[in-house]
Amino acid sequence: MHAQQAWRWEPIASPSLNRTVAAHATKVQYNVIKARKVLGMTGLLLVAVHALMSYMLFSPAVYAQFFEPDGTLTLMGGLSRLGGVLASSPCGPTP
Repeated sequence: MHAQQAWRWEPIASPSLNRTVAAHATKVQYNVIKARKVLGMTGLLLVAVHALMSYMLFSPAVYAQFFEPDGTLTLMGGLSRLGGVLASSPCGPTP
């Protein structure tokens, strides 16, 4: 039976391998940052479209439960409007 020899890492952990790994890590990191930007911009676009559509649809004909017979907002209608405004305000944590 042969004695087991320890694995030598010197041939694997070379400077050229280190540079290759670093280059690929930088590329992956750049792609992740790019993907986050695209997802963030897509989310912003969807929020803007939602806000515009909600504003256009908010009428007594569509949401009768939020309006009085004279056309003014009920308490629930006002709170619904306030909730939309507060949800879209930039008051959350910033990175």
